[in-house]
Amino acid sequence: MVQGVSPPVDFTPMDSSGTKGKRLPYGNISGLYRNDVTRIFYTRYSVNGVRNWHSHKTTDEKRAKVLHGEKLVQVEKDRQSGMRGSSDFSTLGALEAELRRIWSEDLTKQDTKTARLDSLNRMKAGWECCRLGKWETTKARTVTYDRLVSIRNALIKAVRWKRRGSHKKWCVGYSNPATNYALRVMHQMLDIAYHKRAINENPFNEPSLGREEIYLPQETRKKVELPTISDMERVFTELENPTKAIEDSSGTKLVGRYDDLSADLAAHLRRVAKETGRFARLIAYSGMRVSELAGRKVKNAETGKLELVPGSQATIADDLGKKFHIRGTKTKTSDRKIPVSDGLRAVLDEIRSEKVAGPLVTIEDINPALAKACKAVGVKKLSHHDLRHYFATICIEGGTDIPTVSRWLGHSDGGALAMRTYGHLRDEHSLAAMAKVSFVAPTSRLRLA
Repeated sequence: MVQGVSPPVDFTPMDSSGTKGKRLPYGNISGLYRNDVTRIFYTRYSVNGVRNWHSHKTTDEKRAKVLHGEKLVQVEKDRQSGMRGSSDFSTLGALEAELRRIWSEDLTKQDTKTARLDSLNRMKAGWECCRLGKWETTKARTVTYDRLVSIRNALIKAVRWKRRGSHKKWCVGYSNPATNYALRVMHQMLDIAYHKRAINENPFNEPSLGREEIYLPQETRKKVELPTISDMERVFTELENPTKAIEDSSGTKLVGRYDDLSADLAAHLRRVAKETGRFARLIAYSGMRVSELAGRKVKNAETGKLELVPGSQATIADDLGKKFHIRGTKTKTSDRKIPVSDGLRAVLDEIRSEKVAGPLVTIEDINPALAKACKAVGVKKLSHHDLRHYFATICIEGGTDIPTVSRWLGHSDGGALAMRTYGHLRDEHSLAAMAKVSFVAPTSRLRLA
């Protein structure tokens, strides 16, 4: 698995005490680990692409933090003092270490750093898939044009990976943009090698006749196709009151009517269906991301299980009357307050009539139920994210300017992404808008009449 959250270091080293154990990340301090058996603290660092361990020989947390900071300072001083000669940049492991150092000095937001590391992991997965040798010790001069094409083809067709936070579904092959980002990492590494005179030329920078471009063409953004307001309301109604065969949580078909079930089971299924409809309406009427409504989950380093991040789930307390507080989970700038529309107010009031505190919803995923409802109504299959698109589209068609809608969605680019996504609105709105346009002067229209 190369995309998503990296698993904790899980192996059984021999500590100074002679006891085996696992060195697990400690707290939120980067590079600080503790053995779960001996409780001894360690610092993990990289030199020339090779990862190293340094034992602090102490179980005291405060002393370990001080020693950890001193060790990192010493490592950085060694790097800056020129310990690595130009010949050290001849291997991919050394080039990766140098690239990571450059990234660490780039004061950009955290999600950008995460995306860079994801791209690096993808490149290494493509390298491994092609069986081109050990990454750390392979010479940069052996990275030829033909090898780069092989890695690119493996990335788009053969590499298996899981989505971030997923434990079940495997995917095969990356999209064109994800593959290009991975290739860009190798491009940067080879540029470093070229400037350090470890290689004579960079295959990315040496085009020749008869050779295809290494980078893939960017995929065009798909046109957003959404149902009309009336059709969407029919989907919501179907979610809240299914007309097709009722299914339990495992997907097993039961009967066609609630009346044929036991009272307790029928009441439970009705509650689930009602909350499923609320889930869909809350996203469609507010533009929230699923992680902002149901809460964001991260992998526990010790148990390996996904756990809800405290404070990330939407609650009744976020209803501020005329405004609604959305707890941003993607970036720091995505935390926002939006005006409450009439549709959102109706859903929030309905929830408030049943409980005075707690989360707005208790379910996490409605995609299966949403797909069934769309099929029953006869509209194109929708997903969680399509409901967010629906919110933006209705707002723009209602006359709200795109920069404002962009802020409501939690974007920080001033509307650039929203402009590319919603630049082409639905046909019905386009025709209605054109009907209001006239190139004839008012007096001319009177004479024509």
